[in-house]
Amino acid sequence: MKFLLPLLASVQAEQVAPTVHVKAKAIRQMPSSIHQDVLTSQTIKRRQYSTLDSVLNSFPGTVIVRSGNIGQPSSVFVRGTNSNHLQVRLDGMRINSPDAANGSLDTSLIGTENLATISILRGGQGSLYGPDAVGGVLLLTTPKAESSQEDLQVEFSSNRVAKISGSAQHRYDTLGVYLGADGVRSSGNHQTPVTYRQPSGHYPRLYFRQNGFVGRLDHQLNDRSHLMLVSRYNQADALIQLFDRASPQERENFLHRGQLSVQPTLNWTHLFGVGFFQSRQNNAIRDRFQSQTMGQRTQFDWTQTYQSRAFGDFSLMLEGSQDRVKQNDARSSFAFLQNSFGMGCLWQKKGSWVDWDISLRHDKTASFGATVTHREGFVLKPWSGGKLIASYGTGFKAPTLYQLYAKTPYYSGNPDLKTEHSQQWDVGFDQVLGRCFRWQETYFMNRLTRLIYPTVDFQSNTNLGRARIKGLESGVSWFFGGWIVSFNHTLMRAENLQDRTRLLRRPRTKLAGIVSYELDDWLSSLEIIRQGHRPDIHPTNFRKITAKPYTVLHLKIQKKLTSGTRYFGRIENVLNRKIQEPMGYKQSGLAVYCGMEMRFV
Repeated sequence: MKFLLPLLASVQAEQVAPTVHVKAKAIRQMPSSIHQDVLTSQTIKRRQYSTLDSVLNSFPGTVIVRSGNIGQPSSVFVRGTNSNHLQVRLDGMRINSPDAANGSLDTSLIGTENLATISILRGGQGSLYGPDAVGGVLLLTTPKAESSQEDLQVEFSSNRVAKISGSAQHRYDTLGVYLGADGVRSSGNHQTPVTYRQPSGHYPRLYFRQNGFVGRLDHQLNDRSHLMLVSRYNQADALIQLFDRASPQERENFLHRGQLSVQPTLNWTHLFGVGFFQSRQNNAIRDRFQSQTMGQRTQFDWTQTYQSRAFGDFSLMLEGSQDRVKQNDARSSFAFLQNSFGMGCLWQKKGSWVDWDISLRHDKTASFGATVTHREGFVLKPWSGGKLIASYGTGFKAPTLYQLYAKTPYYSGNPDLKTEHSQQWDVGFDQVLGRCFRWQETYFMNRLTRLIYPTVDFQSNTNLGRARIKGLESGVSWFFGGWIVSFNHTLMRAENLQDRTRLLRRPRTKLAGIVSYELDDWLSSLEIIRQGHRPDIHPTNFRKITAKPYTVLHLKIQKKLTSGTRYFGRIENVLNRKIQEPMGYKQSGLAVYCGMEMRFV
C-alpha cells in the first residue's frame, strides 16, 4: 500500500485500467474487503456516458432520481440509504455542499468531461473517510498530463442538447500542465406531464446552460517528492419548475486543491493536502421567494503510511476543516461557522491466503461533540481466482448547519440534533475464471438510527427515524473475442422501522447491463436499465403510490477513422418509454445523439 484513503483517491484512481476485468489492480492500495467500482475516462468515452448520473446508474446498488431532464436536480441513493449519505470527494477534497439544507451534492452539475476516473465505494466507510460516508463514497479525479496533445469533442441531440468540450495537456520534463473546458446548452423540454398541470400554472420548457473550466499542474520536485495543484470552476443557469410555476436558478462552485507527496524512505510515505471549496446558489430569481445561499469549506489533511512485509501496512491520517454558510431571502438571513477535526488509522495485511484490515477514526465537531467509527474486513482466498469477503463497519451523518441553526419564518433549526448512526454488515464472494469470466455476489444489511426527520408541523427537525436496509448485489462479466457482456442486479428491501413502510423511491429490483462488440475500428453496444416497483408520492394529492417498473434501452455505435478522430452516435430510450422519475417529473423519450472527437498530437 502506498497511500491512504480519501486523500489519495486521486493517486489510486489514476492507476485504474480501463476495463472491469483488471479492477483488482485498481484497489490493491485499498483494503481488499472494500467493494469498489471504477470507470476511467477511456471507458466512459467508449460507453458514451455524457453525465455523471449515467455513469453511476450503471453501477450495482445505486439508484439515480433526477427531477426531469439534463440540468435538473438529481439524487443518488447507494444501497438504499439517503442521498445525503453519500460522501463525494474531488481530488481528495470533500465537496458535499456546506450550504445544502440536507448536506447532499447535486450531481446533475458534474459532467464526465475533464474527469480521469469515477469510482464508488459501496457500504459504510466512516472509519476511512469520516462524516456522511454512510451509504458509500464517490471519488472523482482530474486528469493528469501524460503527454503533449489537444482534444476537442462536440455532440448534438434531437432533444435540444448541445455539448462541447476540449482539453490541452503538455509535458515539460518534470512539469505537466492540463487545461480543460466544457459547455452545455439545452433549450429544454416540458417537464410536468399534462395530467398534473394546473389551469392557472406556467409550464415552459426548462432550459439549462453550463460552463466549466479546470486546470491541473504536476511537478516532480525530485525522486521522492511530487506537487499537484488543481483549480476547477463550474457555473450553470437553469429554469426550475416549482409546482405550478417556473423560476430561474443560478448555481456556481469552484475548488482549489494542493497536494504534496513526500517519500523519505522506500517504505514510508507522507501526503500533505490543503483545499478550498465554495458553492453558491441563487434560487427563484426575480420572485418574492428569491433566496441566496453560499457555503465555503477550508480543508487541510496529512496522511503517512509505513509499509512492512512482516507486520503489514499502517497508515495514520489527520484531517481538519472549517465550514461557513450564509443564506439570505426577503424575510430573513443567517450566517454560521463550524470547525471539525478527524484522526484515523488503518492497518492491513495481505497474504497469499488471507487479507485483514482494521480501521478506526475519531471525529470531533464543535456543534455536537465527538463520534468514533470503526471497520473490520476479512478476505479468504481458499482457491485460485476465488475470494470470500466479509466486513462490518459503522458510519455517521452529521447534522448540517441549516438543520442546526437556521431561523426563517417557516423553519427553525434544532441545535440539539445528534448525528445519524449506521451499522452495516456484508458478506459475499468474488470468483474469476481464467481471464474472461467473473462472478460476484454480496449480501448486505444496514441499520440506521437517529435519522433526522421533519417534525409534525414541518417547521423543524428531530432525531426520530429508524430504518433497515438489506439486499443482494450480483454481477457477471464475460469477455471473449471482441465481445464484452456485463450485467449487475440489485435486490433490495429498504424499510422505515417507524411505520413499517418501504422507503420512498427505492426500487425492489434494479438491473443494469451492457453488451458490446468491437470489430476493427467499429464499436457497437446495447445498454439496458430496468427499475422495479418503488413507492413514491403522488404529485398533486401527495398520497403514497407505487410507481410502475420500466425498462430503458440505449443503442450506441462509434467509428474510429484515424488515431486521433472518431465519430459516435447513440439512440437513448430506444423503446420511447414514458418515464416519470420521480412521479410528476417527465424524462426524455427517444432521443438521437451524434458527435465527433478530434485529437491533435
